[in-house]
Amino acid sequence: GTERKESKDKRKFESKDLFNRADNDGNGDLDSKELEDFLLLSLTDEEPSVKASQNMQNGMGRKQIKSAVSKVMERIDQNRDNLIVRKDMDEYWHSVAFTMTTEVTAQWIEHSVNLGQEIANKFRENSISGINFPSIVEDDGESILKLKLGITNPSHRRLIIRGMKLILMALGQPPSEPRLYVSNSNQDQDVSEGEYIDCKSILLRWGNDEISPLFSIHKYILYRRKPKYAGLDVYGAKSRDMFNGVNLSEWEEIYSGRATKHVDTNLVRRTKYQYMVVAWNMLGPSIPAISQPYLPNADSCGSFRN
Repeated sequence: GTERKESKDKRKFESKDLFNRADNDGNGDLDSKELEDFLLLSLTDEEPSVKASQNMQNGMGRKQIKSAVSKVMERIDQNRDNLIVRKDMDEYWHSVAFTMTTEVTAQWIEHSVNLGQEIANKFRENSISGINFPSIVEDDGESILKLKLGITNPSHRRLIIRGMKLILMALGQPPSEPRLYVSNSNQDQDVSEGEYIDCKSILLRWGNDEISPLFSIHKYILYRRKPKYAGLDVYGAKSRDMFNGVNLSEWEEIYSGRATKHVDTNLVRRTKYQYMVVAWNMLGPSIPAISQPYLPNADSCGSFRN
């Protein structure tokens, strides 16, 4: 029954392996230095001393590492003694199990780890969620990733395990909610010189204030839908867990990539459209930015015919 399932789930979260890997001196707690070294090692799969010089060259120096670790302490260190003990980590891991559902994990595999839909579907089909992360990390993915899911490419498994380690140790955060600007008139200040929005177009721009050398945004996904109630300002739910907060089946993906501008063309005149943009980094998705419903450019409709 439910009690037996909860007991089984709890046992999965009692793996000491990941915590012990980070606990360099074996004293049962993690200080800032140990977390910094663990983060350096996780980002490159190399020894911290080797990787430190490379990070400096890439703009990912100790300053950024220290900043990420200080945020870990803020989120997990319950008694504010700048030490994380197993109890702190176990409670955080249970929150990961709650938020990283099977669908969120599959989307994370596809868009954060960038391994595509085929591998993401393997996670869906086998109901892999955040509750499986510790056991996957414990044996470097041998049992679940390689044998159960059939992910035979070692580099793919390394990417997955690296991301799981960072999530389990709370090292880094998904991006903040992007700013989304919608222009349906050539008079809007967001329309640059040389740009033109015709009768069946809407111009969209978006951006994000966060600039993190460690966990930079590598993808934006832009969605469109026709609101069910075109006369209302339909926003939809917002949530850190966007796939529980927003019903993606109602939205059509119209752009995916690094760009921060898109012209949506060939729209139907006098039909309202609503847009949503999500930023992704290796830790997961931002809260979605959702626009009000907009009509295509009404200014130029007199010069165009359907």
